[in-house]
Amino acid sequence: MAKDWFDIIDTTVKIGLGALISGGFTYLGLRLTKRSELKKFSLEHKVKLIEEVSLNLHTYFSAWVAFISSVNGISKSIGNDSLIDFDYSGYKNVDSDDIKLIEAWPLRDKAASTLILMNDIHTYNLVCKCADLQNELRHLVTFDKQLPPSSYLKKYSSRVLKFQNEVETSLARFYQESFND
Repeated sequence: MAKDWFDIIDTTVKIGLGALISGGFTYLGLRLTKRSELKKFSLEHKVKLIEEVSLNLHTYFSAWVAFISSVNGISKSIGNDSLIDFDYSGYKNVDSDDIKLIEAWPLRDKAASTLILMNDIHTYNLVCKCADLQNELRHLVTFDKQLPPSSYLKKYSSRVLKFQNEVETSLARFYQESFND
């Protein structure tokens, strides 16, 4: 009788131990799979956000450069070599490009807020500085009604393109670092 009880306990332990080991490995496997899926989803989402930021900034910079080009075109066409008073109301390109630039501001702001969300503070700071550089020309043209000389606009355009390159390089660096995490 004692041997029967011993066989029953022995069989129960063997079955229970096998089930316990099997359950433990199943749990660990599922846990690792879930963690891997979560990491993959997080990376995919981050990449989509970075792509959206890049597209928004590209649209904003394109509108900004178009505005500069419109003003520069007028300055070159009249042979302007110094800062002069000028009424832009008859020049539809400047008005149209100014409106496009204004319409692109929410895209710039959305890109900035997304950069904060992703903790890319360096690129965020660069994007925030865009407004100051942009307003340097925009206030001169739209509010003060001054036409800068084409030499000034050439230097200004170079500064903007350099600044755009800094923003894009910073965003690309953040993109690459996302894969290293």
